[in-house]
Amino acid sequence: MQGGRWSAPGIRAAYLCESPEAALSEYLAGARDAGIPDRSGLPAVVAWGEVRLQRVLDLTRPAACAALGIDLTRLLASPWRSENECGQVSESQAWGGAARSSGSEALRVPSAAVAGAVNLVVFVDRLLPGSRLSAHGLSVEHP
Repeated sequence: MQGGRWSAPGIRAAYLCESPEAALSEYLAGARDAGIPDRSGLPAVVAWGEVRLQRVLDLTRPAACAALGIDLTRLLASPWRSENECGQVSESQAWGGAARSSGSEALRVPSAAVAGAVNLVVFVDRLLPGSRLSAHGLSVEHP
């Protein structure tokens, strides 16, 4: 498990988008950042899903970021991949880890790749009873 902007390597997280256009743009941005040309990264599958969660930290709300002292602009621009390559956990990954450790099932965050888009980062090992994540035949539920 490589990790992502909001989840350190080794943490199981599903990164979801609110629209298929944003999902494809996020995928392409990630592949390009990893040095994968579009012709090698495509085709890709975009699937729809359903999410039912109870504890989500919504970092799209300026008041939430202000209360936590989060500089979202800085976190969205941070070079988390290069920090991971040096064996470090990025600041955004540390915030994701703190949310996960404090009982959040997910983070709702602005997209770093698509202006105005919103992503949901679900910590699949933190789903509470009654919570559910399903996508295109894949289903993860609290046991």
